[in-house]
Amino acid sequence: MVRTDVTSTELYGYVRREEYLKKGDEGWEEEARVETRKKAPLKEIENDPFDRQRVIPDFDQNIIERQVCLVLGTGGVGQNTALVLSRLGVEEIILVDKDTVDPSNLNRQCLSSKNDISKRKVDAAEENIKHHNIRSKISKYHIDVTANWQTVVQLASRSTFVFNCIDIGAGFDACVASLTKSLGKPLSVGQSYGWTYATELYSAQPTCPGAWDSPKYAAIPQMSPEEITLQDNLDFLSSIEGIKANTPTRYIGSWVVPCLGCATAMVGQMTSYLTSTVSGHNPQSMFTMDVGTGETQSESMLRSVTEMGPVDADTVASLVPQPQRVFDEVEPSPIVQKFAASVAELRSLLFVCGSPSLESQKAYFTPIDGTLVVPEKVIKSNQQEWKDILDKNGSLSVPETPNTALEGVGQVSDETFTLSPLIKTSSNEGTIKGFTSGIRSAMILQPNGCWYRLKGCGNASDGAFTIETHEGVQTPRGCSFMNTVLTEYFMTKKVIDLGIEVANHPIGYWKYAPKVDTSPGIDKYCGIFKTIGDRRAGDHLLAGIKKLCVEMLASSDVQKITNRIRADRNLNSDDDILHTDMMTACEMAVFSISDLELYEAVPKHKEGNTLWNLCCERLQRSLHQIKHEQSCPSLLFHIISRIGWECGNTLRLLHEGRVSWGTYKDSLGTHCNAHLNNLVVKDPKSNLPGDKSLLLAALDFDMSFTEDTYKPKTEWDFDSVLEFETKNGMRQVLSGSDFSSTGVANSVEVPSGYEPVLTAVHDTLVVSFDAAVGASSQNPHNPALDSVVEDVINLSLMLTADVVA
Repeated sequence: MVRTDVTSTELYGYVRREEYLKKGDEGWEEEARVETRKKAPLKEIENDPFDRQRVIPDFDQNIIERQVCLVLGTGGVGQNTALVLSRLGVEEIILVDKDTVDPSNLNRQCLSSKNDISKRKVDAAEENIKHHNIRSKISKYHIDVTANWQTVVQLASRSTFVFNCIDIGAGFDACVASLTKSLGKPLSVGQSYGWTYATELYSAQPTCPGAWDSPKYAAIPQMSPEEITLQDNLDFLSSIEGIKANTPTRYIGSWVVPCLGCATAMVGQMTSYLTSTVSGHNPQSMFTMDVGTGETQSESMLRSVTEMGPVDADTVASLVPQPQRVFDEVEPSPIVQKFAASVAELRSLLFVCGSPSLESQKAYFTPIDGTLVVPEKVIKSNQQEWKDILDKNGSLSVPETPNTALEGVGQVSDETFTLSPLIKTSSNEGTIKGFTSGIRSAMILQPNGCWYRLKGCGNASDGAFTIETHEGVQTPRGCSFMNTVLTEYFMTKKVIDLGIEVANHPIGYWKYAPKVDTSPGIDKYCGIFKTIGDRRAGDHLLAGIKKLCVEMLASSDVQKITNRIRADRNLNSDDDILHTDMMTACEMAVFSISDLELYEAVPKHKEGNTLWNLCCERLQRSLHQIKHEQSCPSLLFHIISRIGWECGNTLRLLHEGRVSWGTYKDSLGTHCNAHLNNLVVKDPKSNLPGDKSLLLAALDFDMSFTEDTYKPKTEWDFDSVLEFETKNGMRQVLSGSDFSSTGVANSVEVPSGYEPVLTAVHDTLVVSFDAAVGASSQNPHNPALDSVVEDVINLSLMLTADVVA
């Protein structure tokens, strides 16, 4: 069994350094070869496919596995580049091409075969790369890049490294170089012809020159880094005098050796570039090799010069160009490079509580007997039948959902999820498989790059399921039950059909074998979901934004907010400012301040916190540019208004579809699932379908029901249930109250004098929520702010990284 989780678990952050044993050290041998005098690497982890590159000094596999690589062109150079990347272990490879496989391609395109003739090149590459791919996610786009330039812009935006392997012409190459310069993404360009291949590497540093700088393109505004991202297509290239297409391959020839050489050189340059801060590497920015002579361009020119007769060193230097290097001096890489290297760590903020490297955040599992079930349909069943099935001996209390019936059609299973049933175990047993998420759940990152939630895989880290006794009532803990996994499975599908963004996409469940049952008579289940986030909108995002307000709002901003609240509420200077929950409880009006312009300073750097400092640097650059170019209201309150609006919009769509999130009364009290912690921050890199303009996604529909299946055990009718969810559930939480016992803390300590800021936060949330519930406003999403919003969200989640919700 090949393990692909080693880097993110046991060897998180590990980079071997070249250290030599000293005489007298254990393992020292006087006559040993030089290599065996080095300190040995860590003990090899069984089934680690990347061990041999991991032990190379200064080779940072952590950085490699975070890369999202856009490969433009899947011809001789592009296919081979993808092949090498798949062996390297990058996070994702995005393939782009418009052509089909021709017999003349087979001599050099190593991901195409005789069986692929006339197939789309991206399809052939995707299919055949399976034989080489170790862990990388593969995406493909069969498009004309010049006609669909905006797609290229979007793909480059979500990539960390771009490879231009398309043989179109110098004008297109200049556009790609300008694009990556604009986005701050490093770029490698490769081509092969005859006996030769050539590569170019652009670092994305602000001072890095590019092809668009040449006089030929300087007068073309569409090609500038400022405007290239705005172009819908590149039709303007055909009208520019002097720009010609490349010579057809048939006239210059092409074969496998230079194509493979070019691909390996490009990936080698990428690896050298990404590890430069560790290794001190300073790769060549331009490299040309003649595979016939085995000489680089510089070596060939040097040979030609020396064949003319004796020459002095100055003559050689004037005639033979010295290799150009990406970095003039080897210094820490620019911000864009550091950000590319931190993609996985930033992404983990959405899924992992605290740092992935902390022992307390790791979830250990051991295999257990059971079966994976993907239900096709469920038949109607009344509540008594549920209880009879759940508790065969009638001695235990089990969850009773208020749905009298449940039926539906199952979803297609995720064929890439192949894990056998697991159960949590103590940290000194089993193998690390994922990360903690609440008491009975865990998060697992699979080789396909997707995160999965296991809901009901054991209580805490005890290993076994437990029985909890409260006031004489015994309740099983740590597992899900048949009615809850089926309810969540089919109700989530119904919610998706209503057009609601959901976080957990159900793919099935494990039914544990009876012999592992600690409470005979209760069948135990674990729901399995492909997920796009775990950090809660309440205790993580909103709480983090409140803390960030203290970091970003100066005293002048606080005074401006205070004055605005007093003016909106018509208060005198000595009147108390009532908190939002008191205002809404008394049915008094509150007001949004999302249109207020504030200074909002970028947070200060924190010593030793690389990720925090990186996001602050990016935010500084982006925020300065945005506020310099336009009059921009508060960024913090823009995000706050979006949170309130998305909560209201989710609830409105649910209720219009006559679905309750899960609100009912029973012997234990009132349960309400309509609250802020049942929305999570979305992973912007997820490939699951969804609305990219939304920050949040809803989850936890295991207690949900429809109007047709609702059987109340109290005096509540269905409309009363929906009204409670709106007013006493979500709206009350957004107002800052924890009265409805939803589990949202709503308590963040701030310095004295900042209390009006918290009031303004909740006022804005409630106003935006009300507008969305009443369908009286549009989504406040502003695409121009996406980059700074992402940085603020990352900073907010860092401030609440250790909060368990």
